[in-house]
Amino acid sequence: MRGQRKPTVMKKLEGTFRKDRALRDEFTPEQLDDIPQCPDNKEAGFGGIWQTVCENLKEVGMLSKVDLITVEAYCNAVLMFRKACKELKENGYTVLVENTRGKSYENVSPWVRIQAEANKVLMQTAKEFGFTPASRTKIPQPAKKTENPFEKLQKGVG
Repeated sequence: MRGQRKPTVMKKLEGTFRKDRALRDEFTPEQLDDIPQCPDNKEAGFGGIWQTVCENLKEVGMLSKVDLITVEAYCNAVLMFRKACKELKENGYTVLVENTRGKSYENVSPWVRIQAEANKVLMQTAKEFGFTPASRTKIPQPAKKTENPFEKLQKGVG
């Protein structure tokens, strides 16, 4: 078998679940009914990211208590990525550095590495939760209830 094992919930969402290949004692965390309270984080914008991510996970039935630390890490990575982008936009991709002999030279800004690392964490976590376009194609959207116009007629409405 190649790659990582997929949780049964993912297989069911993708329509690839087979009972004969399912793990007998697979750990299945309890899904949360409500969006949990946002962790204490003083960074501006954290609460909005937390709310959006939790709503998206809840919508597809993947919001569980055991994943909240990962959700928090994702939210922090989003904030760090945005902060790095802002710093690079305002101050540029290079910084002026003075060596021990008093000579100055340009060097790559430390924010470039911070942005790259935050993006790496962000993308890895996003793939796990199905937030990227490629990973999202593997998870079907929950069926939306469409109203049948003939049912309205039968009920005498319309």
